[in-house]
Amino acid sequence: MMENKDIRISPSVIHGDKVIGVDIKKYKQALAKITKLEKGLEYARECNIVKDKYWSQIGIDRNSYLLEKENLERKVEELETELYFCNRNRKMEKMVGSENAISEEKCGL
Repeated sequence: MMENKDIRISPSVIHGDKVIGVDIKKYKQALAKITKLEKGLEYARECNIVKDKYWSQIGIDRNSYLLEKENLERKVEELETELYFCNRNRKMEKMVGSENAISEEKCGL
């Protein structure tokens, strides 16, 4: 049989010359490590939840900014078109006005 004064093994865990059981110190270390890993896993899950909420909000903000950008681009295009026609009409009025002035002078009005 194995005899070691530091490790107390009951005769029921010894099978032949091999120990079937686990040393209490190693068992407690394993439990402590498992507990630490479970806490780390729980913390990581909480971090993932926060991160998911953050990225979800970022996606919503990005989409709303893209929609706003598209609306503003449409509005700019409309204003550019309106400006073009205003300038064209002003030029036409000047040309027509100067032609009217010339024709009025010819008629003696």
